[in-house]
Amino acid sequence: MTGSGANERGFYTPRFVEAESEARATALALSLVKGDQRVASIQSEWGDPVVSFEVDDVLALDPDDEFDSSPQGFIFYDENDES
Repeated sequence: MTGSGANERGFYTPRFVEAESEARATALALSLVKGDQRVASIQSEWGDPVVSFEVDDVLALDPDDEFDSSPQGFIFYDENDES
């Protein structure tokens, strides 16, 4: 997620979906993030409108592997933070 203006902030968050193609996995993951109430809360706190949502990576996992598919947390960044 990226805000507008001089203070570019965003976050990374993993999502696990089952899909028949990379395009469908991308669409499903975006839908999960956009529908997450925590995203609305973040947007409200920042006071910035959401300009865009982007998927950085789509990885295929072995269907026999076990993993936690519940909603994951967020890693925040501020592109203007020089620390």
